[in-house]
Amino acid sequence: MLCERCQKREAVVHVTEVVAGSGEMKKQNLCEPCYSESDIAKTLNAKTAGWTSYHPPQTILPDDESNR
Repeated sequence: MLCERCQKREAVVHVTEVVAGSGEMKKQNLCEPCYSESDIAKTLNAKTAGWTSYHPPQTILPDDESNR
């Protein structure tokens, strides 16, 4: 699927926005450069500034000697 903005590169960012009040859904499919320049990215970056990413703990399985 091509980027809806530039029509040149593959769309790799898929955004669904729900409009408050009406519940209307707006979808955008953008390539990375167009997303980075978009108002959506700027808004999200401003709202999430200072956040740290969360990495859930990995599951540690018991060492099974029979699988060696």
